[in-house]
Amino acid sequence: MALSHEDVIMDVFKRIDHSKDYSLRIEIDRIYFDLTKKDTLGLSYKFNELIKRAYKENRDSLRKAMIAIIQHSNSYFNEQILKYPSLKENYEGKISSNNVLIEKLQQLW
Repeated sequence: MALSHEDVIMDVFKRIDHSKDYSLRIEIDRIYFDLTKKDTLGLSYKFNELIKRAYKENRDSLRKAMIAIIQHSNSYFNEQILKYPSLKENYEGKISSNNVLIEKLQQLW
């Protein structure tokens, strides 16, 4: 059985490897606002509800925001490889996993 677009988006959010320097929840809210000039539900709601509302209002902007977050995280991991070459394999694994998620998002529309 094929997953709905909303299910794919929720699955991707659960699987993103991201820098712990920022809150994924705050970052998605900020980027979504930059793209749409609308807030998601904000921080007082459950994350799933925030994503569902953003999906219903403007799913393409939500998709673009998610891709931007993943790309930012990949940049962070590339920087970490330069700082800590002994961890290169670990960070490359995170980047590879994130690239698969980007491909999933790009295939949605």
